[in-house]
Amino acid sequence: MSSYLFGQLSDPHIKVLHPYFDKYIDQASNIEWNITEDILYIGGAPVTDLDYIFVRDNVFETNTHKKYNNFYIIKDYLQCHNVTRYNKNYRYEKTTKLNNLIVAKRLGLKIPYTEVTERSTRDNNIVKPVLGGHHTVEANESIYPCIIQQRIKGKNKRLYIINNQHFAFELVTDKLDYREDPHTKVLVTEIDNVTVEKVKHLMHRLNLNFGASDFMEDEEGLWYLETNTNPMFVAFDKQVEGKLSKAIRHELNNI
Repeated sequence: MSSYLFGQLSDPHIKVLHPYFDKYIDQASNIEWNITEDILYIGGAPVTDLDYIFVRDNVFETNTHKKYNNFYIIKDYLQCHNVTRYNKNYRYEKTTKLNNLIVAKRLGLKIPYTEVTERSTRDNNIVKPVLGGHHTVEANESIYPCIIQQRIKGKNKRLYIINNQHFAFELVTDKLDYREDPHTKVLVTEIDNVTVEKVKHLMHRLNLNFGASDFMEDEEGLWYLETNTNPMFVAFDKQVEGKLSKAIRHELNNI
């Protein structure tokens, strides 16, 4: 049984995972799918041993038309075949920020006061996009509906669930969105077992077995913010000496 890694080595996430996989498919390579005969070709050679795969679109470089199409050729091929991969059965419409908040709340996770509107009269708010991964910003008047959410001041925590394993981290930064701070410190921490089990239940409801859930922690406890289905993990992996990337490959065998 062969394990495949799809992406580009210029993506640091693919680079750290590369040693743990048997074969590598570059996102910019020549990828063809004969629909009539149902045969996938990589570089002109038929693929006959695709048992496990980890797929990551290279968001660190501007996607050419070819790379963009190759990503969706692979995704569609996998959707039509029984290839073991993370989040195989998830559907995008079930993992939107808004749906995740509702499901999390119903499962007993605390969420900040949240509304979707073009403007809010409440103070101390932040703004997030309804769709996409744009950065969180201070609340101001917008010309289209956004997620307006109560700002929680405290510790920024992230919980990775990788099938049967989990890893918890704290992000130390003065910025509202840690991605805007090149000096953000990543620390290994713990999150209580009750919360971990609730997040696992949430991910099960969303048909996810790989993801990272973000929290803020203040004197009232943990506040659930969102779950990322294709999270960045390189900086976190360094803090646990590669255990996270090893878990990503190891747990593919246990799905």
